[in-house]
Amino acid sequence: MPSKIGGPIGRTEVLVRAQNWVERRFTYGTRFRNGSVTSKEHRPDLGGKQYRTDCSGLVAMSWHLPQSLTTADMLTWKGAFRLPSREDLKPGDALLKQGHVELFVRWVDAKRHGKGAFVYSFNTFGETVRNPKARTNRGNLGRNDSEEMALYRPVRYKKIADGPGRSVPHSEGAVLREPSGAIYVVVGGVPFHLTPEEYKDLGKPEFTIVPTGTFRKMPGTLRNGTLIRLKDDGSIFIVAGGAKHRLTPREWAAMGRPSAVDVPARLAEALDGTPVDNTFLCHRTSGAIFHVLGDAKYHVTEEQWGDLGKPAATDVPASFIDSIRRPAPDGPLFLRDTDRAARGAIHLVIGGARYHLSKVEYALLGKPAFIPVGKGAFKDLGEVPRETVYLRDLDDRAIYEVKDGRKHHMTPEEWDERGGDITFTNVPDRFLESIPDRQ
Repeated sequence: MPSKIGGPIGRTEVLVRAQNWVERRFTYGTRFRNGSVTSKEHRPDLGGKQYRTDCSGLVAMSWHLPQSLTTADMLTWKGAFRLPSREDLKPGDALLKQGHVELFVRWVDAKRHGKGAFVYSFNTFGETVRNPKARTNRGNLGRNDSEEMALYRPVRYKKIADGPGRSVPHSEGAVLREPSGAIYVVVGGVPFHLTPEEYKDLGKPEFTIVPTGTFRKMPGTLRNGTLIRLKDDGSIFIVAGGAKHRLTPREWAAMGRPSAVDVPARLAEALDGTPVDNTFLCHRTSGAIFHVLGDAKYHVTEEQWGDLGKPAATDVPASFIDSIRRPAPDGPLFLRDTDRAARGAIHLVIGGARYHLSKVEYALLGKPAFIPVGKGAFKDLGEVPRETVYLRDLDDRAIYEVKDGRKHHMTPEEWDERGGDITFTNVPDRFLESIPDRQ
């Protein structure tokens, strides 16, 4: 089944979406002058949603995001996380650096990664998408050599779905080696590539040889509740929702001193500090359940948890839950109220505010993927965005800056002064009408 806007998406679909722009012969449409954007084009995906025809627009389209991000956004965007190394890349992940982003497809030689990788990429005004299958209208193939690969940071979209990874009969902490010589340690069910120095620092443990392609078929996200221990200082972390939290010796003892996988510091550094949206955490002492959304949390009552289908929650110490301090979700998010009285109401959450979408408005936005929530998710949300956000009117495409709870219609000149490359969120005009004008 095809993905929804902003929803989980399989790796195969990501590549199919990128290839669709290749087959439709779309060309790079963003122009620059002295570092500022002077003009840009948008083209539709398979469902008709428009995305900007440049490098970050291509990746946003391939991941089926709600809007076209910029490369500057992606460098700090919390919707993706940095992989420990390029060796951990899988099809549909991205290669990111200041000013450019590409979509990773596969290594040129699975046994010798030094030969480079195939990518999907938009590079030059008027050029079609560079890809692994055919040369562009400028004669270029989507391929990076090892020197080019070294310029990028490898990142993974948090909602990308690996599909049913093949079960590998090896326990946590097992060290595996493919015929190419690449050595990985299994952490939370995920293979993590070890450099020769890291393998040495771990004491050169015995390894098991596995068939070529084993690592590619294994999951790409650490299992919730995984415990990792840094080899250099012995620090122990618990992982949930792709985020890590350091345990005190007392907290680890209270958990029964469970075993942890020894890992290099590089793996822990790649993990976030706040769990991904729709992660559930359970207070180990009280049993209270918290739902994480937009870097914030709310307490889920027993009844609400039942309405949500009693999703799995990870047992964590109170300090992990307390470390999530935002008073309300940031967004943009689409949340569906599971309270029976709400009758399936869907809200757009952005900048600390919520807006109830009518059925018509939700359809006009492309029926993006939503997260079912209890009413507690809306407790600290206001009617007007409290943080600075940029909103675009669905009707007339006018863009507004909302700051300190008031909106300002940006003129073309103001847009150009900002470089013409601000990330905005499409919203119904009725939402904009509810926000006071800036004097």
